[in-house]
Amino acid sequence: MYLAETWFGGASRVVEFGAGTGHNLVHLAQLLPGVTLNGLDWSRNAVHIINELGETLRQKISGQEFDLFLPHGSDSPPEGETSDDSGPVVALTVGALEQLGKNYHAFLNYLLELAPSLIVHLETAYELYRDDHVADVFSKKYIEKRGWLQGYFASLNELAADGEIELLKQTKTIGSFHHEGYTMTIWRKIR
Repeated sequence: MYLAETWFGGASRVVEFGAGTGHNLVHLAQLLPGVTLNGLDWSRNAVHIINELGETLRQKISGQEFDLFLPHGSDSPPEGETSDDSGPVVALTVGALEQLGKNYHAFLNYLLELAPSLIVHLETAYELYRDDHVADVFSKKYIEKRGWLQGYFASLNELAADGEIELLKQTKTIGSFHHEGYTMTIWRKIR
């Protein structure tokens, strides 16, 4: 709700990468009536569920297969369905990037090329853990052991320092015993 009300205003389309069963898109359809919602996932079954949700709920929700490891080998996200879908596009990830481990470069480059109006991540941000805080040290070890996303947010900070992107917000949120699963990072490419 916070993201929809604070950051997604005026968007004509939201594209969720790694959308799973589309549950976030269902909530966004309620909060952002009329906005085209696309759920991209590498699971054919998840895409089928997303498409069924769109039809059943009679919402502008659609799914498409997409490989986060090989984004250039995937089809581009679908264009807006009607002529009124020409406004800003928001790219969204929620707990999807952890699977990339240290192999995030292709997806990051894809986002930079795609250059949506806004990119919003609710993800575990390894780089935001502090080495002088015991719980954070154990969280980092947990992420390392699991092989989850590492380096992505450091790369975003480097791109921001080089003036290529603008980091609009980056903050840790409530997590679990092992990690901060929904750290919020919001950025955009500087045009």
